[in-house]
Amino acid sequence: MIIIYILGGIIAIFLMYILFLFVCSLFVRTDRQYTEDSRFYRHLLYGATGFAMWFLRVKMHVTGMEKIPVDVKPLFVGNHLSNYDPLIEWHVFKKWDVAFVSKPENFKIPIFGRIIRRCCFMPIDRSDPGKALSTIKTATEILQKGDMAVGVYPEGTRNRQGGLLPFHTGVFRIAQKAHAPIVVMAIHGTENIYRNVLRRRSDVYIDVVDVIPADEVKAMKKNEISDRVRLVLEKDEKGIAACGNQSESNKEAKKDDNTITVWCWDKTFNIFAMEEAAKIYQEDHQDVKIDIVEVGDVDVQSRLTTAGISGDLSTLPDVFLMLDQSFQKNVISYPDIFTEISEKKIDFSEFAPGKTDFSVVDGKHYGVPFDNGVAIACYRTDILQEAGMTLEDFTDITWDEWIEKGKVVLEKTGKPLLTTTAGECDLLTMMLQSAGASLFNEDGTTNIAKNDTLKKVIDTYCKMKDSGVLQEVNNWDEYTGSMVNSEVAGVINGCWIMGTIQTAEDQSGKWAITNIPKLTNVKGATNYSNNGGSSWAISGNCGNVELAEDFLASTFAGSTELYDNILSCGAISTWTPAGDSDAYAVPNEFFSGDAVFEKIVDYSTKVPSIITGPYFHEARDAISVATTNITNGADLEKELKKAEDTVNFNMGQ
Repeated sequence: MIIIYILGGIIAIFLMYILFLFVCSLFVRTDRQYTEDSRFYRHLLYGATGFAMWFLRVKMHVTGMEKIPVDVKPLFVGNHLSNYDPLIEWHVFKKWDVAFVSKPENFKIPIFGRIIRRCCFMPIDRSDPGKALSTIKTATEILQKGDMAVGVYPEGTRNRQGGLLPFHTGVFRIAQKAHAPIVVMAIHGTENIYRNVLRRRSDVYIDVVDVIPADEVKAMKKNEISDRVRLVLEKDEKGIAACGNQSESNKEAKKDDNTITVWCWDKTFNIFAMEEAAKIYQEDHQDVKIDIVEVGDVDVQSRLTTAGISGDLSTLPDVFLMLDQSFQKNVISYPDIFTEISEKKIDFSEFAPGKTDFSVVDGKHYGVPFDNGVAIACYRTDILQEAGMTLEDFTDITWDEWIEKGKVVLEKTGKPLLTTTAGECDLLTMMLQSAGASLFNEDGTTNIAKNDTLKKVIDTYCKMKDSGVLQEVNNWDEYTGSMVNSEVAGVINGCWIMGTIQTAEDQSGKWAITNIPKLTNVKGATNYSNNGGSSWAISGNCGNVELAEDFLASTFAGSTELYDNILSCGAISTWTPAGDSDAYAVPNEFFSGDAVFEKIVDYSTKVPSIITGPYFHEARDAISVATTNITNGADLEKELKKAEDTVNFNMGQ
């Protein structure tokens, strides 16, 4: 009976406490960001989290606390496994009064969302770089005051798969601007709490693995900080062997100079292509072994980063595949992990300049092109015919002409010419590259706010959307569905989109391809562009560079047989001699009997080169947000200035 009274008393106290929290939360404004700490609300949250940890049976094991400076407020940085992470770390590091940067959804939780807001937790909307930048500035101001520490998760979201997701490097600017040290904390076990509730105790391990002094933070670049943080977190999780067994595999491979170890990631595409290349090369080099290892593209990046920052290249293969748009950032940041590829061995003039320039740094080649990402315009010829038009009406035209013809198609058939995923920038960057325009200058500075060609691109995009000939959809599934379900009259994207189109087998013979429109009255504008693609690199750990070069020269840079064989998986060459092959000249019945592969190779030779640089992805994201805002009525000049400021902030300028 006494036990029942005790339990009843505990429940009553708990309910009264929740009621008290509710009443207190009503006094918190949700329309503002608090920058002045409230001890009252902070103690309320400490009490609530303490009770929650007791109720959930969480036992915390903390190491490395002695490393944290007690005389300053640092920036806490860590991995992110579950929603419990900030609450537990808030409780563990309460001596430093941590204000966490958190996702906006957490601030919508009843009672809790209001309380954490009043404790100076800050919502960050990563889908809007402008708002994200504002949050980072607020966090910097809080840290500069010296009353509270700040906590961030550079992965930006929870990672349930293990390992580390790509980092958002902009958060490290908080410590740089505030001249504060960075405390790197690793957390393990929180991902199991929800499974253990009411069943067993949850052991959570928190380890302070590194402290970067303020002076070092100030002197480092954001990417250098990011790499150091990633490296120490990976060491904590699974030791320096982020590459695991692969490191041992490579060591064994080094015993045999005739073994080439290769990293790539798609069994039906690039792995298949590499297997075919191995067969061809081994016909004349029977003593050479090509050891192909499946490593995901994200994991490739993680392993390269680890090797680059640690200086330990022993974990790298001889050859690896890399997305074209990632070459500049990686070669500039980690030059030691790449080997310059000799022009004496490979004739790079046989590849389209718009392709090879992605992997050229300071006039040196670091990549051998693989797949083609040239932009194509695909149209439903039966829908065009219904509108009284043909494919020729959409060949070698301007975007203004395209819009006017699209209005006719829309009026007579009820179908837009094109769809695109809202918030994506692929179409924008294709339009920009077709005019040979870049988002960066040759000296690496941003070229956004005063980029007249970019302004023309956005203006044209707005006209397309306003006229109804371009419709935005919500996601990739809706985008591909619009094609295969006959909801749209055309598609403009990299040539790899042909694989998706061909899944609609009942539409065979009803599609045809041509070049894309060009910008009106823009000097240098063409009807050709690119979107996607990858290239092969030789690592700084390659045991026999001469052999690796000969292999790539004999296959991906020298074999029409190879490119004939891999056409079946959708790998279209940018190596121009392949376009003269009979296989490339074969009519494609799905695409109205046209020799589409031959046409695509020809298009690839006409794509203008552009400057990408190490912050190309950040620039793409920024102009995407700007364009979305502009189409919703925002001022073009102001939005482009905001986009440029965002990219400059990410660049540390």
